Amino acid sequence: MIQPPSQITMHWSSIGSFWTSIAATLVAASAVTLSYLLYRSRSDPDVIVYAEGDEGRPSIINLIIENKGNASAYDVKFSWSGKLPIRAFGISAEGAAVPEEMNEGPLVHGIPFLPPSGKRMITWGQYWGIYKGLNSNTLTIQIQYRSKRRLLPGYRIHESGCPLEILSFEATDDSDRNWDKKIAKNIEDLKKSIERESQNWMQKAG
Repeated sequence: MIQPPSQITMHWSSIGSFWTSIAATLVAASAVTLSYLLYRSRSDPDVIVYAEGDEGRPSIINLIIENKGNASAYDVKFSWSGKLPIRAFGISAEGAAVPEEMNEGPLVHGIPFLPPSGKRMITWGQYWGIYKGLNSNTLTIQIQYRSKRRLLPGYRIHESGCPLEILSFEATDDSDRNWDKKIAKNIEDLKKSIERESQNWMQKAG
């Protein structure tokens, strides 16, 4: 039996309405999911561990523990596989000794409470000393911590990992072993500047 054109039109119209509602539902669900993820990213703690050159102490490299998120982190614990060196000093490959393994400090004992922008700084060492401890390996620090739920009671568990390595500091200011030479050059430049000023003054006075 051949359906009249009006029924065929209603049939396709129903199918179109069905898929339109499905698409609208998917868009709404995606918007809710993105809003939730954005809210979480702005309201959760984010604890990281990284290496950074010390601006006040030439050639020294520090380990930084920092909460980059917008909420406090509780019961922060760290773990890793392998040996993490500490007090790894040495400005040359020949003069650097194999450093001792880290057995104290916040990375070992953890941090009970770390507020937003809170940080801990550990003097890690110098390039060649750290290199003797890590070689060319990358050591991943596993981090676990808790945060208070915003709308529900209790805590939320967070886990992350941060890779630590030393090779990216090669050939940078933090690995430069010629600090004595640089200091001597600065003194020599200062001496020449004083001599030039002295000669200029004598010529004006004469």
